Amino acid sequence: MEAIAIILTIIFFLLLLAALIGVVKPSLVKQQTRLKAFFGNLGAAFVTLILIKIF
Repeated sequence: MEAIAIILTIIFFLLLLAALIGVVKPSLVKQQTRLKAFFGNLGAAFVTLILIKIF
């Protein structure tokens, strides 16, 4: 169970980093999909956070 929580924590921080890169380096993401990608990554990060709490 602890190993799952550690893996989910790493995934959580990677998703937050991906969301931050979309904001800081917008040239990497198309104009139309920038907000979509940001909120998608943010939503996935929160789902991962909920999974961490479960495990």
